[in-house]
Amino acid sequence: IPLTCDSIPNPAQTGWSKLNYTFDGNYNNDFGEAMDIDSNNRWLIVGAPAGSIGLESISHAHIFRLDLNEAPEEIEVLTDNDANNPFGEAVAIEGNVAVVGSSYNQQDGGNKVFVYRYINETWTLEQTIQQEDLASGNHFGANVQLAKSITTSIDPNLLLIGNDRYYTENMSNQHGRVWVYKHNGTEWISIYSLDNPAINEPDPEGHLSWFGKSMAIDGDFLFVGAHNQATPTEGGGMLDKGAVFVYKKKGETYSHKQTLYNPTGQAYDYFGRAISVDGNLAIVGAHNAGSTQRGESWVYRLE
Repeated sequence: IPLTCDSIPNPAQTGWSKLNYTFDGNYNNDFGEAMDIDSNNRWLIVGAPAGSIGLESISHAHIFRLDLNEAPEEIEVLTDNDANNPFGEAVAIEGNVAVVGSSYNQQDGGNKVFVYRYINETWTLEQTIQQEDLASGNHFGANVQLAKSITTSIDPNLLLIGNDRYYTENMSNQHGRVWVYKHNGTEWISIYSLDNPAINEPDPEGHLSWFGKSMAIDGDFLFVGAHNQATPTEGGGMLDKGAVFVYKKKGETYSHKQTLYNPTGQAYDYFGRAISVDGNLAIVGAHNAGSTQRGESWVYRLE
């Protein structure tokens, strides 16, 4: 690449104005825990992973049709009808495809990702994806992202699924993993996975990196956060400073190109917990950074 870091300008008076509409969920729904808007500003999806429908404690996700001249219209409420799973903790929408993640609680049907497609004016469940061989404690579906390997296509044909606690019975640590799925015209199939590039770095204390909990995609670039990534210190110890791994796509393959490290060098900042990228700019958040742990963000520019 490389990416270089800039400070964030004063956010006051940015020119944004509030629409006369407020999305609202029922009490204690965690409505807004995850959100996504498609690139054409046509759809908005909002997760409510602690939600309820009527008197039933069932998590769900809301899909709104967007119109810049009118209030957004809610047209669909998606759910897996299982009160034990955080359906809606991760969401993505692009073109005519929407994805909802529901990680953990595997014994109750968790570790699932639900893919929907807009057909005949209705969002219809197209496929449920589950990693059957995962050990207990995995978070398959903790983050979901949609991408295209064919730029002329209206709908995305690549689906990325994060599991920030990935491990098997034979592994001593939960390093995290991102799976890449491709739509072959009939169904979504797994074609490869991305492991934490720092997985082989010495880490005697067995830190959890949370690789795959946060992701962001724009064009050919993929950013994967590991907000608890441990970094060696001069004294030989390890500090959980956080990191973000930058990948670039060629065809259907993402290759690791650069690692962004916590600019403060402080432990427990959770650098990389939130990421967004658009064009040649990316922003990385660290919600526990700063002298009073108020949180800080950094803007990176592609040069």
